[in-house]
Amino acid sequence: MGRAAEDILARLPGGNPYAGFPYERYRLDLQGSRPPAVLRPLITELRPRLIVEVGSWKGDSALQMGEIIHEFGLDTAVVCIDTWLGSLEHLTGSVRGWDLRPYLRHGYPTLYYQFLANVMHRRCEDVVVPLANTSDNAARWLIHQQIMADLVYVDGSHEEDDVYRDVCGFWRLLRPGGTMFGDDWHAYWHGVICAVSRFAREQGLPVQVSEQTWSLQKPA
Repeated sequence: MGRAAEDILARLPGGNPYAGFPYERYRLDLQGSRPPAVLRPLITELRPRLIVEVGSWKGDSALQMGEIIHEFGLDTAVVCIDTWLGSLEHLTGSVRGWDLRPYLRHGYPTLYYQFLANVMHRRCEDVVVPLANTSDNAARWLIHQQIMADLVYVDGSHEEDDVYRDVCGFWRLLRPGGTMFGDDWHAYWHGVICAVSRFAREQGLPVQVSEQTWSLQKPA
């Protein structure tokens, strides 16, 4: 296990979540949206020590990052922050393919266990660190631990107020010179566009957009 991931896992309450987890009981299931194409160039150019992902679902994007990290032999941790309880589109079924019902056990979603199994099936538990909590609490905990990120991927709730709060909260723990980015820059997800644009105006920063991916560079 890389030292970056090991250091954060050692601080988590409850210890290593992968220890003793019976992942063989779960088939690999990475259903989800296609991760943004910028993952590879951002990781290979920045060679980050720490990546924070806000909103992980079943882990497809985190595992793609993990595979890139393995490919280049980087000592990098990917901290995945999610409640694994679903957001509005999951609860309402408004987006096809994002269905929580198969994971409900007595009314409570168990998607977190599918995430753990996917990580272990792909042998990325040495890189991917799950932090099961709200994004607000997770940001506060990382700051309390004096953990700073080089790269932040925001892909949690798509509601404007939630996106704005996530961007503000995780901007505080982004290192100077680091990059924050996200996808779904699309009219359907107008809350994303409004929230990121609002934050960028307040900070006096340009928003870089490529296809449906947005990014902000923190001044060095």
